[in-house]
Amino acid sequence: KKSTITGPSINSILETVPRIPQVKTPSSPSSSLFSAIRHGKGDAVLTLNVGGTEFTTLRSTIESNPVLRKCVQGAQTNGELTRGGAVFIDRDPKSFGLILAYLRNRVDGVSYNSKYGKLSHSPHYIKLPEDTQLLSDLFVEARHFQLYELEKHLCKQTLLTSIASITGGNPFDTMHSWFKTARGTLLGFAGGGSILMTMQNGVESLLPFKLPAFLRAGFDLKEAENSDGETNELGTAAVA
Repeated sequence: KKSTITGPSINSILETVPRIPQVKTPSSPSSSLFSAIRHGKGDAVLTLNVGGTEFTTLRSTIESNPVLRKCVQGAQTNGELTRGGAVFIDRDPKSFGLILAYLRNRVDGVSYNSKYGKLSHSPHYIKLPEDTQLLSDLFVEARHFQLYELEKHLCKQTLLTSIASITGGNPFDTMHSWFKTARGTLLGFAGGGSILMTMQNGVESLLPFKLPAFLRAGFDLKEAENSDGETNELGTAAVA
């Protein structure tokens, strides 16, 4: 007969190993302040005072954005950050309506390019304005509120904005700077006025869109001024 060696089982060995006590971490302030279900339990109407203009929205909309959530949290612990019951946010109200509309549509899963109730791969939650200055301002606000999808959407407005976005700055301001530099350089040469007009027509003929108003202003010889603030003679002669 073969002798068998018996020993303690693995389970009995593990039972002798001291266990590490579990430490319960306290819940974060954000989890206690924000547990709203969209149009349900915990949701509520909030009023925001953005640069002196009031906006009304839901708690669940605010919760979806870390920057706004932090602002409301600060107001709940510091009464000095409220004004007439509204949470004060120190931003320009001009573009905030679009920011709020973007957040609402994103939370509700609604976009301008969705099909049959399904979101596209790159949903467009708002219809962007045509005015280039508004686009430039919206880009700044999108970056502030950490809306990187909206920021990316703005950068892809045109081929020129896509190229300008490589610099990492505001693509609309970058384009304006490029055209302003090009205008100043060409005006330094004889016949610069006619070259500028040819360049404008040539650029627009190659692109599938019309140059925005503030970029066309970069070619507008009537706006060309010298360092003394007087109208450039070359520009005046070219448009006469």
